[in-house]
Amino acid sequence: MKVVEAQGFSIDRLRLVERPKPEAHRGDVLVRVRAASLNHRDLAVLSGTYPPNLPLPCVAVSDACGVVEAVGEGVTRFAPGDRVVPCCIRGWRDGALTREQRFGATLGGPLPGVLQAFVVVPADDAVCGRPRISPTTRRARCRSGRSRPGRRLRKAACRRVRRCSCRGPAACR
Repeated sequence: MKVVEAQGFSIDRLRLVERPKPEAHRGDVLVRVRAASLNHRDLAVLSGTYPPNLPLPCVAVSDACGVVEAVGEGVTRFAPGDRVVPCCIRGWRDGALTREQRFGATLGGPLPGVLQAFVVVPADDAVCGRPRISPTTRRARCRSGRSRPGRRLRKAACRRVRRCSCRGPAACR
């Protein structure tokens, strides 16, 4: 698979290399990366200023979206073909970041980033990326009882229809 690897601390030192395609293990999802975005943190990583002492070579960039290619054993939240966004900080749910989370659990340094054809992430560190109906709309309709699994949902702005994929009102909370 194709990977963009930082072989030095400069955008000019990014190189396209080939690596073996990873596999999803227990609790993981294998995501085919469809789009990645470069942000301020990624530029700091590539300049060598954040995080300090990052080992090279590394796969940069922390933000991406893609499609689930395969799921590991025990994964029930996702199926192949689902659109997902990997969370850039592993294990972070809310609150202030710890030093370990900031410097040891982020994609694109020190963990391998998303500037590659496929990336493996824990299923708990990925969120559903369904652009047609926002999560807020889906939750509101499921909580109000106006939607049930398999029932059609409509977003008024675009008139597109999608089946509700929730497991009932309790799953949408």
